[in-house]
Amino acid sequence: MENTKNGKFGTIFGMVLLALFCVTFFSGCNLAGEEIIIPYDEKIFWHGTIDDNFCGSTVIVVMDRNFSGINKVHHKNFFGNIEIESIRDLTYVPENVSINLENFRQILLLTLPVYCKENVVKAIRHLEKIIGIMHVSPNNIVTGGV
Repeated sequence: MENTKNGKFGTIFGMVLLALFCVTFFSGCNLAGEEIIIPYDEKIFWHGTIDDNFCGSTVIVVMDRNFSGINKVHHKNFFGNIEIESIRDLTYVPENVSINLENFRQILLLTLPVYCKENVVKAIRHLEKIIGIMHVSPNNIVTGGV
């Protein structure tokens, strides 16, 4: 009777060790055995000030390549605890157009509910910390001619 218990224990223990080995060995590898790593884009921080000439109700967001997608819909909750009135994809692509996905970065226009340059700066500082966002800046107003 004791032999049967030890045999069952040994079989279960062996199966657990095999499962741990498989998980450890195969995690992060494709079938060819090469590790797949897609690095995040380097963040680009906005260095402007509230005195710059920009719209007080919109923010431009450039998504990291890992979070970009052609016509990908991003929900407000992705952007954390800021109030967003609307999200517009500035890189919307019609179905019949081909795009080089390696160089593609989705650009979004976030509209805030209140016109206030201070809120835009606060939103930028908040959004810069989110993984998946490469760059955030205000929607600059350019004046003058050539």
